[in-house]
Amino acid sequence: MLVITILISISLIQSVNTNGWANEKIRSDSLKITADEKYEYQIELINLFQRNSRARLYLKEIASGGESYIMINIQTRMIEGLRIGDVNHWVKLEPTDDSTQYILYTTKDLHIPEEKFTIDVVAGTSNRIQ
Repeated sequence: MLVITILISISLIQSVNTNGWANEKIRSDSLKITADEKYEYQIELINLFQRNSRARLYLKEIASGGESYIMINIQTRMIEGLRIGDVNHWVKLEPTDDSTQYILYTTKDLHIPEEKFTIDVVAGTSNRIQ
């Protein structure tokens, strides 16, 4: 009886879906290049439609190849549906007069009210613009 219980337990444990709590489920838009051609970027939505959902910006400096992630406080809980196609443009990253600062805009394709953020690529921080 003990052996049967162990075998059943093993099969049940292996069949548990771990996406979203043990393994992150990431959806990202298409890779784009900033207008000043310094960075490749895309937004990554992590565990969308779950309580622990969040967003981060992936940046790759073209000159050096250095990669970084910046957490963005996009209101992911407001996203009720999302169309994922071959090409997706959920955000736009635009340079400013300061070479370390960029402005990130959400687009209508993300199906939430437009949000704006200042991105400091050196410090690796983002701040919502009211």
